[in-house]
Amino acid sequence: MEFGGRSDQVRGERIALVSVLLSLLCALLGRAVLFSSRCARAEPEPLRDGGLPVLVLRGYGDRGPFQQAISSALSRAGVEHAVQEESKLAQEAGGLDQRRVVIVSYGAQMKPDTEALLLDFVEKGGILCAFYRVPPRLASALGVRLGRFIPDDHEQRFHSIAFQKAESLPGLPARVVQDSWNIFETTSDGAACIGRWEDSRGQPSGFDAVFLSEHGTFTNHVLTAHDVSGKARFLAALLGHFDGGVWTGANRVLEARATAAAREIDAVAAGDPTRAADCQERANQARQSAVECAATDPAKAHSLWMEALRQLELVRCSPYRSKSVEMRGVFVPQPYVAPSWEAVMSRLEEGGLNAAFVYAGSLGRVFYRSQLLPMEARVQLGEDPVGDCLKAGREHGIAVHLWFNALNVNDAPPRVLEELRTQRRIITGVEPGAQQMACPSEPQNRKLVVDSVVELARCSRPAGIMLDYFRYPFAAGQEFCYCPHCERKFVEETKLPQDGWPKSVQPGGEHYDAFRQWRCDNLTALLAAIRSALAELTEQQPVPLLSVATFGWPDARNKVGQDASAWIGGRLVDSHLCLNFTPSVSYFKTLVENQVREAGNEVPAYCGIGAFSHAAQFDGPLQLVDQIEVSRRAEAHGFVVFRLNTTFLDEFLPALKMGVTSGRASVPHVQAGGDKGK
Repeated sequence: MEFGGRSDQVRGERIALVSVLLSLLCALLGRAVLFSSRCARAEPEPLRDGGLPVLVLRGYGDRGPFQQAISSALSRAGVEHAVQEESKLAQEAGGLDQRRVVIVSYGAQMKPDTEALLLDFVEKGGILCAFYRVPPRLASALGVRLGRFIPDDHEQRFHSIAFQKAESLPGLPARVVQDSWNIFETTSDGAACIGRWEDSRGQPSGFDAVFLSEHGTFTNHVLTAHDVSGKARFLAALLGHFDGGVWTGANRVLEARATAAAREIDAVAAGDPTRAADCQERANQARQSAVECAATDPAKAHSLWMEALRQLELVRCSPYRSKSVEMRGVFVPQPYVAPSWEAVMSRLEEGGLNAAFVYAGSLGRVFYRSQLLPMEARVQLGEDPVGDCLKAGREHGIAVHLWFNALNVNDAPPRVLEELRTQRRIITGVEPGAQQMACPSEPQNRKLVVDSVVELARCSRPAGIMLDYFRYPFAAGQEFCYCPHCERKFVEETKLPQDGWPKSVQPGGEHYDAFRQWRCDNLTALLAAIRSALAELTEQQPVPLLSVATFGWPDARNKVGQDASAWIGGRLVDSHLCLNFTPSVSYFKTLVENQVREAGNEVPAYCGIGAFSHAAQFDGPLQLVDQIEVSRRAEAHGFVVFRLNTTFLDEFLPALKMGVTSGRASVPHVQAGGDKGK
């Protein structure tokens, strides 16, 4: 990558060298040892991972994002930690005896043997920080009682946590943004409540959130990827409460990072120095103040080091250049945003973006007035989040592409879902799937999908419509549908005998390859029907641009039936939008180069970047900038970032504005159903 005239290889080697030096420095300076005076223990032998005193335990049911959110916050805070899967915890005999703190990312599916190990750990004086739900005996050990499950139902009651008497815990922020979707009602059984839930308007929701006891802490939802800096201060304050030495260790790590970052900035000496001068001055002031107060107020010094690093990262993003024609979008996975669509669209415009891909609903439930599909409860009462979004988007020059989950019915009302099952309209694989999806072969489903997309275009008049879940499931045993509709349609269209169904079309069967091709053709025909129906809209109801959220994997065609080449060649889509959710720059580069070649001169290629996805949660804006630059060098026509959250708005967007989105850009011109603009 070009960064001030230096190659990607040179920069990568420099970063690798700095990382090694930082690791050696931290080892020499010593680790923060976490223990309370009531439970001092002999210094243990080092563990295989270096004996880090903080362990993040990834619980059963956590596919990665909850643990990653905790790890990202700890890393941002400069707190060294190890990560372990719950399934492997018992294999490390005596491992917990050498820990000071265990943080459980998700305890709702905790096994009895894990519970026993953690109870023993707490009884021996260990500190336990648990999220979402734990078994009753562990809850009691933490001084809390868990009650009923409370979903949010899109009312945003659990938007943020406001901390009570934050000044009593040095370093604790006034609040952190969560945007949680449910909680377990929690009451005290000896622990002190230090944080309570607030809604998106900043009003109390009436529910407690965070509890503190002598044995640890409990928070009644998972830690989300929102507000990473706030979560870093939150976790550092909790750990620092149990041992002030945490601040010393974390501050040393952050100081070393700031020193390395400042040297890198001096070395590259590129970009517009005027644009970055203010940030660099603020960073210098914060670094100086942090050094001055480190001994007397380490929690304040920690906050200053974090601010210095934030300013230095802005400076490091400044050498990158803007483009005049480029898709610059963000995925918004729910249509209710805080504090308002007007405020969010203003922030997107200010940050140099020009598009938003906003969730409007699925075949199971929608967030707009519909005559065909079940409506979300607040929409039934008169609210119009999609309309508010479109209005604000037009006012701020943000093109809104409405995101529609075409075959997903997982969120349908129970009555509707039961009717679909009874009518055998749900995909039926070898194994039952947790994700309920409508079979794309079933005639009623096909008509409903087409009619629903047309209704969405007519009632909303968006710039575009993006179809998601326009595929088959990808979980093993669920990726193929063997329902009677698929059997009948496959035989009619391929003229192959149906003897031995479904074994003859399963892996290893005589007609397996033909069945995989037919799956692709089945989805392509449905997409063609949608394109044809949209083309019939009148001039008073303009035709929206049509895209499909396509898996970036090279084998997506065989795996989930998405034949992007056929869609592009048949002019069935107006862009090639691929979800390249990976933290690896080299793998991202390979994916994008292949996709640009596949799009050719037919349609623009847009890269979905998973900055806050399950597959990749970026540590900072530079990771996002790196992938944007890779996509540009591959001659892609733009990017769409997953996803809108507080961290994106407050930290990533200002960093992009320093360089890659510093100038305004127009979206590549595309005529719906026509040619890509030059």
